[in-house]
Amino acid sequence: MKTNGKIVVNASSGGILNPPNGNFYNASKAALISFYESLRFEVSPTITITILTLGFVNTNLITAKYSTNGGGVHRRKDIGSVLPTMDVEPCTKAIVDGVCKVCTHYVIWYIDQDLDKLNVYFLILIYLLQKAAKNFHSREIICGVNIASMYEACFNNKFTNALVLYVFLLLLLLISPFLFIWELIMNIQSFFQRVENISGKVVLITGASTGLGELMAYEYAKRGACLVLVAIEEPDSRLEHVAERARELGSPDVLFVFADVSKVDESKKFVDDTIEQFGRLDHLVCNAGIGPIYSIDIEVTKYTPVMDINFWGSVYPTHFAIPHLMKTNGKIIVNASTGGVLNPPKGGFYNASKAALISFYESLRFEVSPKITITILTLGFVQTNMITARYSTGGVGVHIKKDMGSLYPTMGAEPCAKAIVDRVCEGATSITEPRFYKALFLIKWLFPQLHRLYFKIYFSSNYGQLEVEE
Repeated sequence: MKTNGKIVVNASSGGILNPPNGNFYNASKAALISFYESLRFEVSPTITITILTLGFVNTNLITAKYSTNGGGVHRRKDIGSVLPTMDVEPCTKAIVDGVCKVCTHYVIWYIDQDLDKLNVYFLILIYLLQKAAKNFHSREIICGVNIASMYEACFNNKFTNALVLYVFLLLLLLISPFLFIWELIMNIQSFFQRVENISGKVVLITGASTGLGELMAYEYAKRGACLVLVAIEEPDSRLEHVAERARELGSPDVLFVFADVSKVDESKKFVDDTIEQFGRLDHLVCNAGIGPIYSIDIEVTKYTPVMDINFWGSVYPTHFAIPHLMKTNGKIIVNASTGGVLNPPKGGFYNASKAALISFYESLRFEVSPKITITILTLGFVQTNMITARYSTGGVGVHIKKDMGSLYPTMGAEPCAKAIVDRVCEGATSITEPRFYKALFLIKWLFPQLHRLYFKIYFSSNYGQLEVEE
């Protein structure tokens, strides 16, 4: 702040594109991108933030030797021998040049983001073509011809690196009408898909004592599903009441469990309890979460529970549920947020945790599909206790004096929960409610500066009316 300095953050294109097998790496980078995008609103214009979204660069990180030093999958070949990469020297030079030349904090991030994003789309296309044409054994890629080497020189040259972007943009422009028609056909087909009958099936819901978790439990109960309801034990917990109400609405059997989803042993136990009680698991609804408002004036370590509950509180039960969901061709429903995509002001760690969720589960699709269907919820403001002033006073983060619903457009919790369960049963893999947020997603990707200007004016001005208490 004192020097009008800069923060340079090494994220990755993996945090945007979510390639296969990246899971936790992608999630961590998505969280970085989301957090620092939100932080801009706190520190701009005094501090400039530059976010690097790099593709494959020739460092030890992409070598086979590096993969043998950790706990992940061991590769037999360097990634650079298969996929197009950029040499480390021209990459670092381009980064430092860009950081030093940038006039505003918009330019380097969005130019670099678009370049690397399209480059990586290009290399993923190459990867898929190779996968279709060649044999894969023990996760080793066998390639008769190294297609990647044909493109590596392009990425090492400043002019040709930019040329790839514009050629790709032109191709996208030419095929966009066909892509639009394809998307339209897919959406029309979804209306005629067979709706899943979940009567007698077993659904596990975390964060089920209140809010959307409670209302989704009721929607599943009306459809005749057996329920396992999980929530943390609190003096005023309504979990037992929710279980009783679910029985009244038609659920043949309801098990309620008090557990902390951020603790791995407790997550394992309630999944084991589910199998012991019902012998199967069909839907896992990862709904537990908290939503504190971020401020740079609050001790940063106080926000640790946000990642623990919002991210790990979904990943832990997912890990233990996957073997059981594989047997039933089940579904995983993850309650993420539009905050993980749009990165609004004051979202901070909440945005980061939701971006990490989206990235992790997008990568996980490649691992578990088609046996398990993953549905990611990107919800906007919904009328639950999480957007109330009272909620903000109960934990870490900034305290507000007015409900957010009094200033921002919100959706009723009951119609939202019904829409979610309806579309899950129809086989949807992503659900955005209210739906107008999809237009904001499009604006963010096509017109990023307009997106940021809108957020700065609209959210920041309205947020001031909340009469914030530090």
